[in-house]
Amino acid sequence: MEKSGVVAALLLISTFFVSLLGQDSLRAAKSFFLYLPFGIFIFWGLKKKDIGCFSRVFVWIATSIFYIDGIVRYFLKEAYGASPESSLVLEAAANTNIRESAEYLFANSVRFLILGSGLLALMLFSGKLLMIARADATNSSRLLSGFILLLMLVSVVAHLSKPWRRLHPVFFWQDWYKSVSVVKSNWKTQASSREDQLFRANAISPKIDRKGGSVVVLVIADSINRDNMGVYGYKRNTTPILSLRRKELGRDMVIFRDAWSLDASTVPAFESMFSLQGANGEQSVHLMAMARSAGYKIWWVSNHDDVAIESRHAAYADTVEMVNRTPGRSSSSLDGEVLEGLEMALNDSAEKKFIVVHLLGAHPHYALRYPKNENPFSQTMDDIDYEMQEKKRSFWVKGFREQYDSAILYHDSVVSKTLDLTRFAGKSPYRAWIYLSDHGQEVGHLLDKAGHSPTTESGYRIPAMIWRNDIGSEGEMGAGERKFRSDWMAWAVADLLSLQWKNKNTNLSILSDNYQWTPPQYNFKLTYK
Repeated sequence: MEKSGVVAALLLISTFFVSLLGQDSLRAAKSFFLYLPFGIFIFWGLKKKDIGCFSRVFVWIATSIFYIDGIVRYFLKEAYGASPESSLVLEAAANTNIRESAEYLFANSVRFLILGSGLLALMLFSGKLLMIARADATNSSRLLSGFILLLMLVSVVAHLSKPWRRLHPVFFWQDWYKSVSVVKSNWKTQASSREDQLFRANAISPKIDRKGGSVVVLVIADSINRDNMGVYGYKRNTTPILSLRRKELGRDMVIFRDAWSLDASTVPAFESMFSLQGANGEQSVHLMAMARSAGYKIWWVSNHDDVAIESRHAAYADTVEMVNRTPGRSSSSLDGEVLEGLEMALNDSAEKKFIVVHLLGAHPHYALRYPKNENPFSQTMDDIDYEMQEKKRSFWVKGFREQYDSAILYHDSVVSKTLDLTRFAGKSPYRAWIYLSDHGQEVGHLLDKAGHSPTTESGYRIPAMIWRNDIGSEGEMGAGERKFRSDWMAWAVADLLSLQWKNKNTNLSILSDNYQWTPPQYNFKLTYK
């Protein structure tokens, strides 16, 4: 126990193990490198001389902070399947007070006693270890010194990298507290905004121009570039089921060949997608407020965990089901988890149903968007590989393209299932389904990079499709060659919902005979293909 290497190793191993209890292995590894300087400090301190009491207390406090972070994360993971920054936890913290907190602690006293005892044991263990550790006179080998230097370099990178550094307990919980405050503030703002939107919608007084039962399903994906979809002509067969449905359904299923998002990131894209823009400078009204005012029962079923999306849009729904409680890129929740919620909504007895399904799609990290070991493109050399070679794309971008295409392949199975469930939903005489992505991705198309791309077309090229069992006029559904703008989506959905109101603008609905296309304005020249 007096050997410097043993002391440092035990501190590092115990800290990593506790971190691993509450988060995935990748995040635990990042936390390990953020803690690493404390372990190495003890190692070198005991190698050179007996470190002082102040240094031991400092390392013990730092170690205890990492322990507490890991135990809290473990509790939230086991109790709710959620991470601290999930909307579930943030909203619960924002919506509590001292009395409710005391009642919660009392109700879960046994669990907290067990976890508290474990935390106390860990803190006593590390404290005892640091108190009895004595200087070790032996010298380190060059190999060991080089290895430690390499670890320290990785640790330096971890501290310089914002996505890594934000996992450090000191920074993380400070940001977490700020997030809770933001949630509280947004609630006040968003609640007022929703009341205003519902008031405006009621004043407009939309009516449902269709008798009998009605089911409309809106599926919004994340980060899908249509250039990577086989149904859009991509050389890899990434959409076998959607391609089959396109042949089976014929003119009942419209695929818009030129579909564009107005934003290259999710939150601003949603703001524009759900907005029914007012004419002559009038204030816009939210699509879901209009649907509620007209008499639709609304569901929001999501595999995202995004506080902004939930408060600004999902909160209009009568029923909100968030199946994913791990926000950010490290979430490994698969989109197939939403299908059960969609089925339940479709089987509801309400006559008029509007169901929004929000998918992770191919949001980075791509490898987390499909089941493990299901990457059929990694062991082959096909036309896409040769094409990327000609473009001199780096090997890691090629790897990201393979992962991205595998995510699209899995996405195809989920999206097509939402279509099939809608087609055969109950006894409603009218059923409609619309699918699009909020924005695209750059995965070696125009640049040697992978990810969100606000400066190239790849960041805005999206898929858009519509199916319904009652297609209306021949001209109305002969719209596949029309160019689609995501910021006008709400007008198309309003038509699918059969919403009518005085002075309704019919020029922005792609399903309208009066549709008038205006090219979106980007910071690059827009081309079509």
